[in-house]
This record gives sequence, structure tokens and C-alpha cells, in this order.
Amino acid sequence: MNMHRTWTEINLETMRSNLLTIRSNLGPMVTLGIVVKADAYGHGLRAIVPLLNLEKIEFAIVAYVEEALVLRQCSFTGKILVLNEVSDELCKAITEFNLTLCIGSYEYAKIVNEYGRKLRSKVNVHIEIDTGIGRSGLYYHESLNQIEQIVAFNNLEPEGIFTHFSNADSKSLETTTEQLRNFKELVRKLSAKGIEFKYTHAATGCSAFSLPDSQLNLVRIGAAFYGLQSSNEKEYPIQVRPVLSWFTRVSRIRRLRAGENLGYGINPLPVDSKIAVLPIGYGDGFSRRPNFNFVLIRSHRVPIIGHVSMSEAYADVTGIGVVEVGDTVTIIGKQGKTSLSAQDHAKSWDTVSEEIVASISPLVPRIYLSK
Repeated sequence: MNMHRTWTEINLETMRSNLLTIRSNLGPMVTLGIVVKADAYGHGLRAIVPLLNLEKIEFAIVAYVEEALVLRQCSFTGKILVLNEVSDELCKAITEFNLTLCIGSYEYAKIVNEYGRKLRSKVNVHIEIDTGIGRSGLYYHESLNQIEQIVAFNNLEPEGIFTHFSNADSKSLETTTEQLRNFKELVRKLSAKGIEFKYTHAATGCSAFSLPDSQLNLVRIGAAFYGLQSSNEKEYPIQVRPVLSWFTRVSRIRRLRAGENLGYGINPLPVDSKIAVLPIGYGDGFSRRPNFNFVLIRSHRVPIIGHVSMSEAYADVTGIGVVEVGDTVTIIGKQGKTSLSAQDHAKSWDTVSEEIVASISPLVPRIYLSK
């Protein structure tokens, strides 16, 4: 029997189904890369490696080298693309764990070339081009000469070239189309100079399916793999389902009169109320923001009221009938025909679904469901 006060359930069969759906909507020559940064968006990196290996995922994409080490410890067999810089202290991991690094500046290219010299091995790299993201990459309009110099370094193996779209989650594809056009033009100019790359990539889930030309020959899929809608403006034109559900239980029932206070601060209740106290708080990743304001109890969508504390929250169950201590409370997922998604919460917060799931504390148990 599940005795946890709060827990998540992660359906690995749904995750695999999403992967197959994604793959079926890619071009025949397009390689699928799966983004697994932030502990696989809060789903648990270690637990999904067997699926990545089973489906022969060629690239796992991480933010930092520490995540790459976890992948190798779990025997991930594909390539690992590390998006951010690797420090001197961790440079030995590049060859020890067969990592592919991203080069976003000429200065960092020189550093990585020196890593290769010290390690007596060529380092696989993907060169990042800034076509409008601003935060990283060689500026596309002045990158041609820099790329020529980078590919000439003795200790680098320039395997790929890529860019990031800044506004792919918007309904309008105008900015994304312009970035793609500029990137492809740069790649064409490089090709005319005899500089070719095995992998050319730009698309994530928000653009790969709404703008198929952006798939090129490698895509970086994150949110869609986990069944998350990455945009509050538009949904994917393919069907993926949420993998993660999040639950807690009613720990006590309180009946308070109008004018009585609830929780920290001054929060007088406007009417006589029945309150379900939930053993979950911002310490678990359940936000204290006032608009994170609904959960499901007995298939009813009920509001969270008062201030969420570190370890408790309060649901107003006045008027919904019988509610008992021990009743399951759904934060993300379904009860009967009623559902609450990470995107529902994201819209209330004015954020994205990825933040909702990645913020769930690692101390909250993950229960993995499969056949």
C-alpha cells in the first residue's frame, strides 16, 4: 500500500508512446535527440535511461557535465551533447565519458582545443550560432571567419552546427522562420567553402512539428517527450500525453466560522468553511504563488486558499459533500472525468509547464509505472 504523504507517478509506457509518436512525425533522415536536463524535467533521469537505450536514442542532451556523468553511470549508450561550458576541473570527463561539447564562442573553442591537447584526443564539438537567442553562440552575421578558424583547430572534431529559436512557442512563426532562414544561409555559405557538418540542428518540439523545414537532420525534443505543452499560446499538432501525475492526501478536516483566520498571516474567512488540510507545501515544490489555486478532491476542482506554508496547504471543500481524512488529492492528473494538467497550473502562474514539473522536490517519491 502506498503510504506516502505526497508522491508522483510516472508512466513509462506513456513516455514510450510519446517517443514513438514523435519519431513517426520526423523526416526519414532526421536523428532524434532527447533533452534530459534538470533530472529529465523532474521525471528522474536514472529511471528513463533504460527506455532511451531500448529505443536506441542517438543523442541525450544535457545542460551540464554533471548530468552527463549520471547518464554514463546508468550505462546510457548513445552520444551526450553538453550545452554549457565544461570547467577545467571536469575536463577529463570529456574523453572518459565520450562527451560532445557545444562551442558558443571563439574563446571557448580555444579552451576546448587545449583540453584536447592535454587529453591527447580530439574533442567532438557542435558549434552554436546566435541567430536571435542573444544568450550564447557565435553571432551569425560575423561567424563565417570564426568558424573557419575553429574547424582548423587540431584537437577539435567539429561534428555539428546548430542554433536556438527564441520564440518558437509563439503562434506566429515569423521570428522562427527568419532565424531558420539566416541559419540555413550560413550553413550554405560554409558548404560552399568546403566546410560540412554531420549534424545540423535548430528545432525543438515547438518548431519541429509546426515548421517541418526546421527539422534539418537532428531535432532536440524535450517537453513533448514528457507530454508537456511547452507553450501557453499553441499546442503541438501531434498527440502526446502527460507522463507525470502528482498526488497528496487529506491529512485533516477543519471547520471554521466566518471571520476566523486560516494559516500564516491575516486571512479571515468570508463565510463558514470546511477546509481540507493537505500535507504538502512549497518545500515540496507546491508553489506559494497565490494563483496556484486548484486541486482535485473527489473529482471536484477545489481552490487552494490562505498562504501555502513550507509543509501544508489548504483546500476549500465547502459544499462538495463528504470529504474524509486520507482522500487522494490530485495536483496534476485525473480524477474521474476531471483533470488538472501542468499547463493549467502554468497558465495560472504565467509560466511554462516545464517549470511546474521541474520544481517538484527530488524528495517527493517518484513511482514508475510500466507493464
